Parts: sequence; structure tokens; C-alpha cells
Amino acid sequence: MLIKVLISCVLLYFLGPIVISMQENMPVTLQSLVILFSAIAFGWRVGLVSTVLYLIAGGMGLPVFAGYKGGWQAFGSIYAGFFFGFLAASLISGYLTELAAFRKTIPSILNWFIGHLIILAFGAIWMIRLDLPEWQDNIEKVIPGAIIKSVIGALVIDLIVRFMTRGPRKQAFVD
Repeated sequence: MLIKVLISCVLLYFLGPIVISMQENMPVTLQSLVILFSAIAFGWRVGLVSTVLYLIAGGMGLPVFAGYKGGWQAFGSIYAGFFFGFLAASLISGYLTELAAFRKTIPSILNWFIGHLIILAFGAIWMIRLDLPEWQDNIEKVIPGAIIKSVIGALVIDLIVRFMTRGPRKQAFVD
């Protein structure tokens, strides 16, 4: 488990800060892609532990959040809901991937969309809590990125599994 957490954290620390500008105001980052990858590839325990370590590292000031930012103030910003969504999504998507039904291709793809939906829901709830009138516009701006990341993530997992098993996908690589 330790090696999987280490792999997940390294991926998060190096890819998490990258921002892809598709729409103004709401960055499309690789954070959710890597968080869900860790949970779906390795299960909820690894996903949750690596997400907690990532959030602690960012809170302590390491520049691992979007745009190479860090610090506890991020947990009071308009994006904080997404951070809480990362925790919930890594737990739920990681748990689902351990179920036999989600080890098939279509349910595995669905798991990526479920994970991103959870993250977006937490982000929306947080923005509503802050009474931001533009919360709906902000969420709508990140939906295309979430869809793209879900498709990319599902394809990457499927390719890795196919490569490792040298055949059609039969099961996820969760212990």
C-alpha cells in the first residue's frame, strides 16, 4: 500500500498544480484526474490516504494546488468545496472500484463520471454556502473539463489494465 500511496502522491504533487485554461475564472486542473486515478486504480484506502496527504501538503504551503499555490487560506476560498469533494470522491469511487460490478469497462467509465459529479457537487454546495451569485456559471464552466478528464482517466486505466493482463479487461488492479 505504501508504494501505491507514494506513486499517487508524486503524481498529485507534480500534476495537481497544472492549470489548463479553457474558460475564464474557473481553472481546469489535473487534480481531480489524478485523485480519481489513485482511487480507481488502487482502491479507496490508497485514494483517501493520498488525497489527505496532498491536502495537508498544500495546506502547509507546498505549491501543489492549482497554479502552484499552497497554504491554509485555500480552504477558505471559493474552491475549497472542491477539496472536500476530492475526499468524498476518492472514498466513494475507490470503494466502487472494489466492487465486482465496477470492474467491467462500462461501470468503470461510469465510476469516473460519478467521482467528478461528487467533486462538482461539493464545489457547488460550497459556492452556494458562500452566497456567490455566479456559482452556477462557475460550475457550468468546469463541466466540459470534468467530462474530458473522465474519458481520459477511463481510457488510461483501461489501457494500463489491458497492457498488464495482455487481453481484454477482466478486473481492476485493486488488491
